[in-house]
Amino acid sequence: PGPAELLPSATTMVASFGYGFVSAVIPVINAELYIVAAAAVVPRQQQPAMVSIFTFGTMGGKLALYLVAERLVRSRPAASQAQVDVWVDRLNRRQGYVWPVVFACTLFGFPPLYAVPLAAGVLRIGVVGFFLVGCIGRFMRFSAITWAAGSWGGWGALWP
Repeated sequence: PGPAELLPSATTMVASFGYGFVSAVIPVINAELYIVAAAAVVPRQQQPAMVSIFTFGTMGGKLALYLVAERLVRSRPAASQAQVDVWVDRLNRRQGYVWPVVFACTLFGFPPLYAVPLAAGVLRIGVVGFFLVGCIGRFMRFSAITWAAGSWGGWGALWP
């Protein structure tokens, strides 16, 4: 297939990015439901691109939450900032745990992923690392859901 056959329509790309972003910042809007619905209507060969775009949308929203949390902490009084700095120092001594935890949270969605970027921003774990590790975990999660939804929805794939 050529590039035009592998890319979803512009409408699908904008909808995927937009819904992903909104679902990341408004917890009651479920990302997984969108992926299941999109898997039913987006052609199979276009699904990897759709999942990639959706992943960037969700992580764009999570990045916004991260930056808001980071900015709010920096605007706090010095006493509050000192308390946060104690936790940041403790976390820096345990850096080996940070990225596996972020990865697991983005892959499995536990604890609820809404809290993770807020905590990451407060603890200043690193915005680039947060975004990249988060993208990998979310892409894997949404790919698995898309694959499963496509298998369930495409009954011929399960029952000839």
